[in-house]
Amino acid sequence: LAKDRLALQSRSLRSVAKLLRLELTKTDVSPEEWMRAMAGSRAALDSITQHCLVDVDITAQVLSALEPMVYNTA
Repeated sequence: LAKDRLALQSRSLRSVAKLLRLELTKTDVSPEEWMRAMAGSRAALDSITQHCLVDVDITAQVLSALEPMVYNTA
């Protein structure tokens, strides 16, 4: 849908959210942060948890914004 109907070159959540001018900003998790989390760092785990929660919020906003396109195939 993102590539076909929105004429985006990328299907990434970041690209779609940017096009839709959503409030929340997509973040990145560095490889070092993942390594710290795997080593048991509570701070790194909390950071990644927050990143995932933001991703879920952005995904919900994208779905809400694109829902009319999904069901309107005319």
